[in-house]
Amino acid sequence: MEDFYIITPQGKLARAEISTASSGGEFLKRIARAQPVVLPDFPKPGYRFKATGNREVIVGRKLDSIELTTHCAPVTLPDGTPRITPVFYDNGISIKQTLEFIPPPGHEFWFFLNFSHDPDAEEYLAGESYMCWHHVGVEIYRPPFSNTYEDGRICMGYGWEPPREGDILEKFESAVDWFQSAENNNDLRPSTPPTPLLMWDPATMKGDLRGFNQANIAAVARGVSNFVFDGFFE
Repeated sequence: MEDFYIITPQGKLARAEISTASSGGEFLKRIARAQPVVLPDFPKPGYRFKATGNREVIVGRKLDSIELTTHCAPVTLPDGTPRITPVFYDNGISIKQTLEFIPPPGHEFWFFLNFSHDPDAEEYLAGESYMCWHHVGVEIYRPPFSNTYEDGRICMGYGWEPPREGDILEKFESAVDWFQSAENNNDLRPSTPPTPLLMWDPATMKGDLRGFNQANIAAVARGVSNFVFDGFFE
C-alpha cells in the first residue's frame, strides 16, 4: 500500500491508499473513498492546487532558485563594473554556462503544471506547464527567461514528453527537474540588448540586484494575465 495523490471526479485533489495490485473497479472505489487533501497534509511544503474543470487541476510550487543554462557574455555597467549577463545564443564572445538565479526579497518564481484525468487509462495526464514571476503584493509578470511565452507558458524544449510514471506530485517534480536542466536559447525572446535584470558578478558568480527596480521589471518581464495564475496569490 502507498499514498497516491489523485484528482477526484469532483475535481478535488485527494490522497488515497492505493494497492499496487488493485486495478479496475477496486481502483476507482478507492478513489471514491479518498478524502480531499488540505495543504498541511502535503508530503512537501509549498504546493498549491486549483481545480479548473471536471477532473482537471493545476498544481503549483514556488521555486527557490532557477538553474539557468544558456550562453552568457560580459557586460560593463555604466559605472565601469564588469558583469555577466545571458544573451541566450552564441554571439561569438559568449560562453555557455549554468548560473543560479535567486529571486531578491519580495519576489517569487512559481512553476505550474496542468493535469487532467483519463478515466480509460486510470491516469492523471500532465499537460501544459507555466511559470510566473510574482512581485509579492504588486504584480504578476512573465519571467525574464527565453523559454516562456507571453502568457507564461513554458517551452520545455526538444525531447520533452509529459511524465507518465507516478502520481501527480511525482509527475510535477519530474517536470520541474526537466525545466531546471533544460538549455535556454533565443527562440522565443530577442536576446539584445542584455536584460538589466539578470546579471552576475564574474568574481563571485553571485547575482547583482542593482537592476531590480519597478521600472526595469515592468519593462523587461512585462505583466501577464492568465487563468492559471488567477486565485493563487490572493
